[in-house]
Amino acid sequence: MRNLPISIVILALVLVTSSVLADNMDDALDAANFGDYEKARKLWLIEAENGSAVAQANIGLLYEDGLGVPQSDKEAVKWYRMAAEQGEPRAQYYLGTAFEEGRGIPQDYQEAAKNYHLAATRGYVKAQYKLGLLYLKGQGVKQSTEAAYAWWSVAASKGHEDAQKYKDSAQQQMTPKQIETAQGIAQQIWAELGN
Repeated sequence: MRNLPISIVILALVLVTSSVLADNMDDALDAANFGDYEKARKLWLIEAENGSAVAQANIGLLYEDGLGVPQSDKEAVKWYRMAAEQGEPRAQYYLGTAFEEGRGIPQDYQEAAKNYHLAATRGYVKAQYKLGLLYLKGQGVKQSTEAAYAWWSVAASKGHEDAQKYKDSAQQQMTPKQIETAQGIAQQIWAELGN
């Protein structure tokens, strides 16, 4: 190995490490799918400690649902927050839900909206739907039926059935001008998402 350039040695180490990490994630997912949540947690913990946001979010879900660990909303929020800070949209969504419902953290609609927005702009459909609900109610954001309609349009375009129902219902209550404004907002969102 002494004669190999250092870049090749580093690349080989990265590839071996990446392969091991991928194997751990696959093995953890298999274990979780078969109900072996303790094994899944152990494998995800290895990856989470190495900075994997996906593993951190998965550990949060285990704590939220009490799968292989004692149920703890506070512990779930801790793991969601770690993953959300790295931009993991699923974790941002679940952190938003915790803020909205006051589970494991004080209820805070502004923080819920902020986290839903982060996940929604990364294409997470459930967050797009929930953000629409917050806009409709004016919780954590300025009330806007047009913004609600726009977010539901985006989520509905990805097959979210409840978003389609809410969008259709809102449309029946809106003026043609409001619908035009809402469709313009939806177009901006789609452009930002690259759709």
